[in-house]
Amino acid sequence: MKVNENKGRSALKSRNVTICAVVVFLLITALTLMSSRYMTQCIDRENTAQSNRGYRTPL
Repeated sequence: MKVNENKGRSALKSRNVTICAVVVFLLITALTLMSSRYMTQCIDRENTAQSNRGYRTPL
């Protein structure tokens, strides 16, 4: 009967590892998407600043 208990525990451990791996994967994916969006916003701001740079007149 100990053999069956070990199989149940290993299946439970395997399921926990799979769930943890999926959670980590989703977190990394979300962070990558947020980072990409932030980078795009920064590039747009830089382009706007560069285009406005030449149009200012000195006081």
